[in-house]
Amino acid sequence: MKSRLKALRAERGWTQEQLSACVGVSRYAIVALETERHDPSLDLAFRIAAAFDIPVENVFFNPHGARASAPSLSRSAGHARPSNAPLRHPPLRLPDP
Repeated sequence: MKSRLKALRAERGWTQEQLSACVGVSRYAIVALETERHDPSLDLAFRIAAAFDIPVENVFFNPHGARASAPSLSRSAGHARPSNAPLRHPPLRLPDP
């Protein structure tokens, strides 16, 4: 997974330590994300995006395209679902910090 983390942090003049304190991880975790040695958990990705006040997909992205490694959602438990049919799950809501 690629990220714009280092560039976004530089644009705002934030240090790795400042960002790490803001999102509740160690500075070493930020280093690992910026050098692409580790991918963030979903929770951490959303916390980082919230810190920058931008959508998560503007911070992290798949360099091979969205569908390169993602499984198809058009079939579930052997039953076909039209690809344009809405999912029946409510949207994810993160708890307030």
